[in-house]
Amino acid sequence: VLPYKITDDGSPEFLEEDILSEKYPKVLSYFESYESELRGRDGGSMDSSRWYDLTRNQNMGEFSKSKLITPEISFGSNFTHDSEGVFHKSKVYGIIFQDGWDDRRTALLGVLNSSLLWFYLVNTGYVLRGGYFTFKTDYLNPFCVPEKQQFDSKTDGETFGQKLSSYVTAQIETRQERQSLNLTLVDYI
Repeated sequence: VLPYKITDDGSPEFLEEDILSEKYPKVLSYFESYESELRGRDGGSMDSSRWYDLTRNQNMGEFSKSKLITPEISFGSNFTHDSEGVFHKSKVYGIIFQDGWDDRRTALLGVLNSSLLWFYLVNTGYVLRGGYFTFKTDYLNPFCVPEKQQFDSKTDGETFGQKLSSYVTAQIETRQERQSLNLTLVDYI
């Protein structure tokens, strides 16, 4: 439960106890049922008027932005687009776009989910139990991603980014269509 309201500009605003009491009494009741535990977190530093707040609330405004996210540990590239601005805990990494990159998001998603990135990580990272690899920033930063100019280079009237985006979109749609199919043999017997 996140005791914040997301404002119109996308930034989080802490909900004080009186607002919770008035607008969300069941949420406050839930927090109160764990009050001693919540106040005792972080060596007792949460024993304050914001006792039900997050212990680490840095960069909360970044979470509400559109981003690509990936699990920290994965078997293969599993990047996905978060258009909702999902708040997540640790063990998930996010890539937030600089101005001017939003229209290249789908193309970049294709690059990051490619067998090329997986090949790179397998050959430069370290393997964890079961063949899993770490997708931490230190391991991803050296991977060469096409520069903005490369995404914008034109061939046959379309930019590289537009072509790649259309391929990635087609693949996403095909996977969604396949997932909607009933492939259970027993259902057809």
